Amino acid sequence: FLIFKTTSSFCFLSAIWDKVYTDLGKKDNENIILLLTELRDNIKGLCLKDSMKDSIDKQFDIDIIKQIIDHDKMEIKDFDMFFGNLAKTVRSLQSPVNDKDLDKAINVIKTQINKDWKEAFVSSMKVLSEAVSQIYVDLLNLTKN
Repeated sequence: FLIFKTTSSFCFLSAIWDKVYTDLGKKDNENIILLLTELRDNIKGLCLKDSMKDSIDKQFDIDIIKQIIDHDKMEIKDFDMFFGNLAKTVRSLQSPVNDKDLDKAINVIKTQINKDWKEAFVSSMKVLSEAVSQIYVDLLNLTKN
């Protein structure tokens, strides 16, 4: 889901992130898995090499996500195995100009994990979605020139 900076889209996205947070509290992973699958597919859509797509599929471990939700807990190792790996892939695809912002956001999320893992989970999805959206925007801008 590409993010466009309009008031209505921010309200819509805010509602999505609120719903994800609520679903985590209810241990309801159906919508979360759908959103993560869409994120994965958007990342894979940026990859030219099949080997990179295969690597993303290996990183996208549904069992890890289900365990996090079912156990109502996410630890740094869980974050690194799933979101950390996806963040590394996104970082390799995005403009180097955006690396510092992504790294900073990931570090902030890591500090959230012990305070409110659900907020960290939502923040991870949000940060990665925004980074992927920015890559698509950058690509569109390149094709205009």
